[in-house]
Amino acid sequence: MPIILLSSMAESNSFFIKFLNNLPFKKVIWAVLLYILVCGIYYNYQERFFFKPTPFGTDAAYQFENANFNVSYSPIIFDSANKFDVARFSPKTDSAKGVVIYFHGNSGNIGTQAKRVEVFTNNGYECWVMDYPGYGRSIGNFDLENIYSAAGQLYKMATAKYGPGQVIIYGFSFGTTIASNLATHKQSKAVILEAPLYNIQSLVKRYLFFIPVNALTKYEIQNNENISRIKAPVTIFHGTEDNTVPYKQSQKLVPLLNPKDKFITIENGTHKDVYTNPVYTDAIKQILGADQ
Repeated sequence: MPIILLSSMAESNSFFIKFLNNLPFKKVIWAVLLYILVCGIYYNYQERFFFKPTPFGTDAAYQFENANFNVSYSPIIFDSANKFDVARFSPKTDSAKGVVIYFHGNSGNIGTQAKRVEVFTNNGYECWVMDYPGYGRSIGNFDLENIYSAAGQLYKMATAKYGPGQVIIYGFSFGTTIASNLATHKQSKAVILEAPLYNIQSLVKRYLFFIPVNALTKYEIQNNENISRIKAPVTIFHGTEDNTVPYKQSQKLVPLLNPKDKFITIENGTHKDVYTNPVYTDAIKQILGADQ
């Protein structure tokens, strides 16, 4: 019976395809079917496009060779099913001047971000990095509201040790949207956004300009609604050769900046190497006040 059923289905599908091919407007019909297929794939699988977690194992230990910092861990635990791993990188000095709360991009984990924190620890600041659910050793469902809540808890932990004037909120790529959201309702010394996107819809439209992206996107991932509401000084860094989050994305944010804010262009910088550029490191030192 199953064999007869499969055979019947195959014949039906074959007949349907032949029927479409014989229609006068078959190209239009095929285009419509392809359009619907693309819309369906985007709607149902957008999480796989947006988020690329690198799990590490809940009991595994990160190894940082030749690191010029100390590291400890202080997880944020909501319940047994939701735990956010937090690495606290600190300078090898008696005391730190403050803390940088760091939100990384849509891929990697704490272990892959370590090379980025040394510009802060070398200049006397702690740097606390939080992994999102499914990233590194963090567990739980990936939910933006949970991430925003965890970011608030991380800020609370930071201000329990340092005053708001010693806290810097930092975001890279996707993490800029977490940072800017936090900064709209929390005080800080400064806010730093590296390679920020305008919003996720405008980024997706770069590739899928022919489908109704606004209607199909499930997530409110944005900087444009946050940036003008931030009271602390904002500094944006972006490389001109960034092919992941194009330079034009952050340029669209410029009209939304306040007079005290800065936009710093990194010539020939890509999505992965802005933090190595002397223009960036010099500006970071100035923001941290390392030369004072």
